[in-house]
Amino acid sequence: MARPSFSSLWPEYARLWINMTVRPDKAARVDAVARKIAKNKSRYATVAAATGVPWYVVGIIHAMEAGLDFGTHLHNGDPLSARTKQVPRGRPVSGAPPFSWEVSAIDAIDYDGLDEVTNWSVERIAYELEGYNGWGYRLYHSSVLSPYLWSYSNHYAHGKYAADGAWDSNLVSGQAGAMVLLARLMELDALVRPPCERALAPRMTLGAAEVKALQNNLLALHFGLGPSGADGIYGARTMKAVRAAQVQLGLEPTGEPSEDTCDAIAKAVAALPGKTAIGTDPPTPSATAPSEETIKSVQRRLRELGYAEVGNVDGEAGSRTRAGILAFRADNDLPLDPTITPDLLVALAGAQPREIAATRALATVAEVAAKVPGVTAARSARLWAKGQGFVAAGFAFLVWLVDNISVATDKLSPLKDMLGAVPLWAWALAVVGVSYVVWRNSGRAETATVDAYRDARLM
Repeated sequence: MARPSFSSLWPEYARLWINMTVRPDKAARVDAVARKIAKNKSRYATVAAATGVPWYVVGIIHAMEAGLDFGTHLHNGDPLSARTKQVPRGRPVSGAPPFSWEVSAIDAIDYDGLDEVTNWSVERIAYELEGYNGWGYRLYHSSVLSPYLWSYSNHYAHGKYAADGAWDSNLVSGQAGAMVLLARLMELDALVRPPCERALAPRMTLGAAEVKALQNNLLALHFGLGPSGADGIYGARTMKAVRAAQVQLGLEPTGEPSEDTCDAIAKAVAALPGKTAIGTDPPTPSATAPSEETIKSVQRRLRELGYAEVGNVDGEAGSRTRAGILAFRADNDLPLDPTITPDLLVALAGAQPREIAATRALATVAEVAAKVPGVTAARSARLWAKGQGFVAAGFAFLVWLVDNISVATDKLSPLKDMLGAVPLWAWALAVVGVSYVVWRNSGRAETATVDAYRDARLM
């Protein structure tokens, strides 16, 4: 049977996404897996850069197919020590085992054609991941929504393939579904912002100010919008919040901000003690100020892209963070605003690594030393340690030599008495050892600093 078309399925995915809730007894497990995915973002980003598939989609596939084990193939969880044994068999075709995880993951993405997808909307993610796992549930057991997508949510109870072609209606999936993990990743990282399909866009055209006003009213009614808060973007989180409000207010739960819906939400806010519904007024500071997690996400992403000006990932929007934001905006033709705004978050999510100037990438050690004081300090420490080590080694040899000459031994006896039973040559060798450690570590520090400058990790 032919593969179902995306155009025929995306409305179903949209409805399921809007209606999805995580089972309370599974929330902790979902959170644990999502945090592990987020922790390894840098490795998934490497695959994302080579394939165009968002890092969080790569991470979700890794969780579903290999249990987040970096020692196995992304195709199916087989060991990287050999080509795949299960379907798809014999991957990767080129190269020789053992394979690196990144090489195998890129091959898996290419094999399934995911690198050809250009619009990674929420619905498209659901469609591609269901296809990645197989269409057996939809084609042969249509009463059971694929646990690959919906396990641990209100959309799935039981029924699962125990193996390829082996169906068990009583078997229950023991892993979190892909869409459940996606929802949690969106809560953990403000830069995980897959759009909804354009065909599902609001029928009433809303400007950014009107969307912010709606979002502020939703926040006043305690409908969560995630770490981004009222950002003026009508995305997946806002759509889910609107639908939840529609259910509570007795309206048709479409997720679309119709005029009736916006009016009903505004009236509900106005009815609250001490509250006034917001029209197009600017959002309150508490709703628009970026959270610590949002600031950390921005700082982390800027560092990944090569903007070392941002400094440490500390969740504080200080002068260095503002400098990093301004540098990124300047490189990407964005308004030179040092604050975290919706357009910045969108641009960061799809940005390419910063282009490094040839003068920086090819800089000599002397050129770097002239700009970075730490290199000069490391070189000085290395030279001092080298000189001290040679002097101490020569002294140790001389002490050992004269130690066997009676006259010299008599003259050295007061010094030996002061130092105790340890021979002078042993003390000198200890100095040699310390000097070697200083010399080695200083050299490593010098090399690391120069490399960081050349890679634009150090300004």
